[in-house]
Amino acid sequence: MKGREEGRDALTISRAAREAREKETPFAPSTFACSDVRHDVQTIKGVYEALMNAKRACGETSQDLSFAKFHRLVMERTESLKEKVGAARMVFSVDVESGHVSFKAKAE
Repeated sequence: MKGREEGRDALTISRAAREAREKETPFAPSTFACSDVRHDVQTIKGVYEALMNAKRACGETSQDLSFAKFHRLVMERTESLKEKVGAARMVFSVDVESGHVSFKAKAE
């Protein structure tokens, strides 16, 4: 009871942490275009960094996704999408919508 009155209970601490996150600078959406996902590592590195920043802004864990794993996943998915649609370039977007990370890849 005393901890609750002094603001040291779990509910008060989590509420204070959430309010602190909400006061932080909002996440700025990012868009990247790439024609060769396999060799344009700088662009994919930018997409990865934007995704990690978005995850941190939402308070999501990002330890289980290394850059190598992300790059491999993006290569596999975009190559099949490019073949299906017949597009030469891909456009990646990273945003935060309703407190959740939104990562999209579209053929251009």
